[in-house]
Amino acid sequence: MAIDYERAMAAYKIGAEAGDSTSQYQLGSMYCNGTGVAVDYTVARAWLEKAAAQDIPESFVMLGTMAIRGERMAPS
Repeated sequence: MAIDYERAMAAYKIGAEAGDSTSQYQLGSMYCNGTGVAVDYTVARAWLEKAAAQDIPESFVMLGTMAIRGERMAPS
């Protein structure tokens, strides 16, 4: 079964903009990994920081991994 990334992205964006921390993490992860969308570390960081502010542990891990790898991110 094929994954409809465009549909997933749209659904996560709605949830993320409404403040849902899991959607914020998923959206940040998609941008970080280039899953169904072009890699954009700046956008990824913004969403992951929002999720981290709501204590989503995976977002802290992903932000730390991005920092360790030196992935270019604009300061927030």
